[in-house]
This record gives sequence, structure tokens and C-alpha cells, in this order.
Amino acid sequence: MYSLARTINKFFKSGMYDYCQIETVDDYGDGKILVTKEGGLMNIFEISGSYGVVGEDRFRANVENFMNSLSGALSKPGYKLQFVFTRDAESSHRDVEASIDPMINTVQRLEMDVLSMIEERKELLSKKTAAERCYLVVTTLPSILPPASAKEAMKDRIDEVKDLGVGIKPGEFGQSPFWAITGIRESHWGMIGSVSTALKEVVEFKILEAHDAIRAVRMEVNPGMTSSSW
Repeated sequence: MYSLARTINKFFKSGMYDYCQIETVDDYGDGKILVTKEGGLMNIFEISGSYGVVGEDRFRANVENFMNSLSGALSKPGYKLQFVFTRDAESSHRDVEASIDPMINTVQRLEMDVLSMIEERKELLSKKTAAERCYLVVTTLPSILPPASAKEAMKDRIDEVKDLGVGIKPGEFGQSPFWAITGIRESHWGMIGSVSTALKEVVEFKILEAHDAIRAVRMEVNPGMTSSSW
């Protein structure tokens, strides 16, 4: 009965799990690389903003330069770039609190009687501002490998866990640390380097650690159920 119900749920994508393409974290790349259900590799860039005021013409030029710098790599199949931008007035209080809380700690430590003024400012800013977030998701797909190499990589993945007796996937909802296709690691990390080089000329950014990346995904999907300290 459960199998039938689960099959129906998967078909209609009734659960959040069925929309999630993240399987686990790869041990390659300083704990920043996520593994997709396809066995591909993914990194999430958090873009904080430009180094200065950017007008319409300059913005268009920056986009064209970014595209041109990656045109060679993207001419081959197997890479996917996704930009995610969010403007959320309801969650602005999180960012306001994060910026003002250090000030409150300092004021309390110095025993200055201005706490009510700071709290009033925090409340006002929370009502008048909106939180903005921008991410760039870079994914390398298994299709980047030639068919013969892809077949060999799949075989190597199975051989790697054969002696452990657990299989590639320990249950539908279990996390598999062996899911990544190792043959695409160098290509993926090379693309991450190319994207970083193209971005650093115009914007401030960082590549998120696995925990921060998952938290960012949760915040985009369900901010109301994701704690600031998650």
C-alpha cells in the first residue's frame, strides 16, 4: 500500500522532496559541492552586489562581458547556470536584526542608555525595507562526459561501494555519499573557477559552504519555517 501511495505522490509531485534535486555533499571541493539526483555537481554563489553604482548601460555591458567570458565553456553541453533573485519585504526584519544586533551588544556592554532608540530604529527599518538576495547556481551534468566515459564512470561508482554491502542508494529517502560521478569533478571545478574569474571583476560574491547553501535553498522555499540560526 505504501509503495502504491508513494508512486502516486511521486507522479503528482505532492511532496517537497519530489522537487528537491539535491542528493548529498561531495567530499571534493572543500565541502562546497552539492550532488544532484542525476549524479551531477552543483555550487551556489551568493552575490552581494556590485562595487559601485551601476547604470542601465553599464549593467548591460557587465552582462555581455560575463556571457562572453563563458561562451567557450558554455558552447559544450553539460553545464547549467541559474540566477535566482528574491525581493521579500516580509523577511526584511532578519537582515535588519543581523545588522543592528552587534550595535545592541556594544551598547549593552558599555551600559549606554540608548537601547530604546535603537529598537525603534530597528522596527522602523523592518517596515520600510525589503530583503534582497541573489544567487547563481552552477551545475555540471553527467552529460558532459562522452557516452563511453559516462558508462565507465557509472561502473566505477558501483564498484566503489560493492564491498560495503550498502548499495549506491540506502533507501529512497536515505542520503548516499557515493552518488557523485567522480569523472566530472575536474570539469566542474574548472567551470567554477571560470565563473569566479568572470564575476570578481564586477560584483562581490562568495561560494557557499554546503550548510549555508542548503539554508539558502530552505529560505527561498519556505522562509517562514526556516530559523535564522538554522
